[in-house]
Amino acid sequence: MRSLSFVCLALLVSCSSSFKPSNASDSQAPAADGSLSADAGSPLNDAASAPAADGNLTDVGWLASDATSSDRCPAPNADAGTPCSSNPCSVETVLTGLAAPIDVVLDALNAYVTVFGTGVFEAVSIANASSARSYVAYSATYLAIDSSGVYFLAYQTNEIDRVPLGGGAALPFAQAQFEPARLAVKDAYVYWTTDGAYGDAGTANVGAVMRQPVGSIIPQTLASGLADPTGIAIDANYVYWTNRGTIASNYQDGAIWRVAKDGSGNAVEMAAGQLRPEEIAVDANSVYWTNFDGGTVVQLPLSGGATPTVLASTPGSGPMGIAVDARFVYWVQNLGGAVKAVPIGGGPVTTIASGLTSPRSIATNDTWIYWVVQGSTTSASGSLMRTSKL
Repeated sequence: MRSLSFVCLALLVSCSSSFKPSNASDSQAPAADGSLSADAGSPLNDAASAPAADGNLTDVGWLASDATSSDRCPAPNADAGTPCSSNPCSVETVLTGLAAPIDVVLDALNAYVTVFGTGVFEAVSIANASSARSYVAYSATYLAIDSSGVYFLAYQTNEIDRVPLGGGAALPFAQAQFEPARLAVKDAYVYWTTDGAYGDAGTANVGAVMRQPVGSIIPQTLASGLADPTGIAIDANYVYWTNRGTIASNYQDGAIWRVAKDGSGNAVEMAAGQLRPEEIAVDANSVYWTNFDGGTVVQLPLSGGATPTVLASTPGSGPMGIAVDARFVYWVQNLGGAVKAVPIGGGPVTTIASGLTSPRSIATNDTWIYWVVQGSTTSASGSLMRTSKL
């Protein structure tokens, strides 16, 4: 296993751009009571501990309890197009007191959130925002879901496990993976990136993009020899991912790639020179991603060949999780402590929530925008939050 500071950097946590490698010892398991250790072995180490003032956040220090400024979420107007229903956006805390939540995904009934510090993930009813079920998922980080089960990355064991939607024991799905980073499921296949213990001596550019049929135990390599692949997204024809870049270039040589879903043909670089791209999303027309070091949210037509469009730029804000619907691109600023939205193609940036401690992931459906706030790395202060689009 790589040095644990690089576990933090390449797999889970948005470390600062000034991060340096270390020789920390292997990770410790979360304590039984859910308390967290701040040692370098935790995947929570080096996350932002507080919002950073970045010029774009000086007038947005509000949540539901501090809804005083009229310029934050405009009143809903179908013609103008706004991402939420109230002025300002009314933010609801769905779960609180979570020990290091990391990811959130949605299906028709529930929001699922991983709680790394207690080794579970929670299913929360979308209809009434109440807890529906708790699943034992030791060291779960990122999630993907289909009609029968929830797949998760098991950080401690370097594998992908699966839990039936109705509950039950977690069973291995794909074992002996080389530091799996993110995953997605589509059309009866699970897809994932492995960053290949990036940062260990002699292991640079050994990341891969993989897939495996839901009913199989044999994985297929779609692309290999990659520089720290992380975020992943799937459409009808292709798998898209972010290469965060190389340590030698201080992650300033990141790129966006794609390959056919079935692995036929060669992988194609869609955009080079990205500044540590993190997460990625796709719709029928474009691919979208966040550049953690660049502080940018970027859009590129699926046809390629064009110059990427910067939809938003806030240096130092550390954008991470990203989602897209028919009108807006949504993202979280991990270092900036905010949730933002911008119209597809560009336009005014809306602040949905701010004053947050290390928001990480975001998901959306026709009605709601959900996001995870990691909170402190030394206490159970994380939360799952949402706001209505309607």
